[in-house]
Amino acid sequence: MHADLLKNENGLPLVSCIMPTYNRRKFIPHAIEYFLRQDYPNKELIIIDDGSDTVEDLVPSNTSIRYFKLSKKLTLGAKLNMACTYAKGDVIANWDDDDWYASWRLQYQVEALNNPKVDVCGINNLLYYDMHNNIGYRYIYPASQRMWLLGSSLCYKKKLWCYNRFADINVGVDGLFVWATAPGRVKALSNSGIAVHIIHENNLSPKKTTSAWWHNYPVEELQKIMKHDWTLYINGYDKAKNVFIQNNNSKEPAAETSTFKNIFACLVHNSKECITDLVKNLHYNDPSSTIILYNGGADKNLFEDTLSFEKYNTVIHPKPALTQHGYLHNFALHCMEYALNNFKFDSITMVDSDQLMLKKNYSSYLKTSSVFEGNVGMLSNKPQRLTSNDLNVEVWPAIQAFKEYALWKPLLQKFKDGESKFVHWTFWPSCVFSSSASRDLVQLFERDETLKSIMRQTKLWATEEVVLPTLTALLGYKIARNPCNYEYVKYKKDFSIKDVDCALNKKDTFWMHPVKREYDNVLRKRIRHYLNDYAIETKDEQPIPM
Repeated sequence: MHADLLKNENGLPLVSCIMPTYNRRKFIPHAIEYFLRQDYPNKELIIIDDGSDTVEDLVPSNTSIRYFKLSKKLTLGAKLNMACTYAKGDVIANWDDDDWYASWRLQYQVEALNNPKVDVCGINNLLYYDMHNNIGYRYIYPASQRMWLLGSSLCYKKKLWCYNRFADINVGVDGLFVWATAPGRVKALSNSGIAVHIIHENNLSPKKTTSAWWHNYPVEELQKIMKHDWTLYINGYDKAKNVFIQNNNSKEPAAETSTFKNIFACLVHNSKECITDLVKNLHYNDPSSTIILYNGGADKNLFEDTLSFEKYNTVIHPKPALTQHGYLHNFALHCMEYALNNFKFDSITMVDSDQLMLKKNYSSYLKTSSVFEGNVGMLSNKPQRLTSNDLNVEVWPAIQAFKEYALWKPLLQKFKDGESKFVHWTFWPSCVFSSSASRDLVQLFERDETLKSIMRQTKLWATEEVVLPTLTALLGYKIARNPCNYEYVKYKKDFSIKDVDCALNKKDTFWMHPVKREYDNVLRKRIRHYLNDYAIETKDEQPIPM
C-alpha cells in the first residue's frame, strides 16, 4: 500500500464511508447491511441525517458506525463536507443510502488507490434497476466527453478533499469534484458490478432513461450480480424486513406529499415599481410558487428600497449576468441551476418583466392537467417539430437555425435520431420546463464541448426560443402543448381593456403579455383592481414613485 496512506497492523488504511441521508427510512437498514458485510475489514461508516423523519433508531450499536443528527437541512455538498471532517480514515468512500453495493466494493477501490498517481476512482458505466417498472438499464458515459464519475461511487484520498471541497449545492456535486482534480489523477474503473443504482420515486436527481446514454439491460443479469439481495428489490423495499430496528418505538416513515411545486424565473432589468407589481401579482395568484428574480440589467441597486422579498416567497439570484435581448438562454440556465441547487421542484416557468398573471391556482392547474406525465420535459405553445415548410413570421427565429444546419449537425449526430428532432421553437414568455429537463440542460451546457463551440459561432437571435426547446427534444424528452391559453401572450401586441376583461373570464387563460412596464398603465390598473389590489398592500410597501 502506498506510503501516504496510514495503515493498521495488517497494512490496510482506514476507509471512512460517508452516508448523507434525508427521509430515506426504508432504505437505511440495507445500506448499513451492505457496509457491515464488506470484506474489507478496516472501515467506518459516518451517517449525516438532516431529515424530519430521523433514523437513529435504525442504527445498530456498533463501534464502526457513527450517527450525527442535524437540526436543519443542508445541501448534499455541505453534508458530504461535514462527513469528511468527521472522517478518521485516510481514504473516504461516498456511500449512498439507496444503492446496492457488492461486498468487494471497498477492497476493489482501495486497490486502485494503491497507485500513487491516482487520487480518486469510481465508475461512469453504470447499472440501474427501476423498481417500479422492473426494468434494468446500463448508463454508458461517452469516452469522448470530459472525465466524469458517479458521485455515489467515488473513493478518494482524504488529502484530495482537503484542498478540493464539495460545492455547497445539491445537484452536480460529483462532476465539480472530479473536474477540479487533475485529470491524470482520476481513475475510471472498468468493473461496474461494484454497485447497482436504484431508480425510485424519491431520487434526489431524477433519472432520464430515454436519453442516448441509457440502454436496456437484462434484469436477469442484475439478478446474477445482486444474488440473494435481488429479492429485496423485486418485492419492493416496503416488504423487506427492517433488520436493524432496535426497539418497539420506531417511527413510521414520514408521510409523502403529492403537492406540485413550481418556480417562476423572472428576468427583470428596470422599473422598480413594476418589479414590485410583478412580485405581488405572482405571489397573490400562486403563493406556493417560489419566485426567482434575476437582474439582467446594469443597475446593481435595482432591488434596493423595494419589498421585503421573503414575505412574498421571493429570492434574488445571487450572481446574475448582464443579459441582452434575444440571448436569454443563459438567464434560463442560471435560474435552472440555482433552482436545482436550492429547491425541490416539479416545474420552472419563464416570466418576462412585462408579463402578468390573471388568475389564481396556476400550480394546481398544471398539476391537474397532468402535463408532465409520460416523459414530458417542456410545455410550449408550439410543441411539434418545425420543418423548412413550416416557417412563417411567427417562428422566424427558427429560420436562421435551418441556415446553420451544418454547424449544428455534429451535435445532432451525438443523439439517437438527433437530426429528426431539429428544429423546435417556442414563444418564450410562460413556457415551462420540468425539473429533470432543467437538470439535463444545465449539465449538457456544462459538459458538451461541441455545444459550447456552436454557441460561440451561432448567429441565432432569440436563442432561448430555439436552442432550449431543440436541446430538450434531443435529450429525449417530449414537448407537450402548454395547457395555458396563449391567446393573450403575444409578441409586441397592444392589448385593450376589453382584451383584459375577456382574458380574465377565460378559465384556461392565466397570462397576459406584453403589459407595459408602467405602474399606472391602464391594463396593469385593471388587473390589479380585478385581483383586489393583490390584497396585501400596506402603507410602507407602496411602489416607489418614479
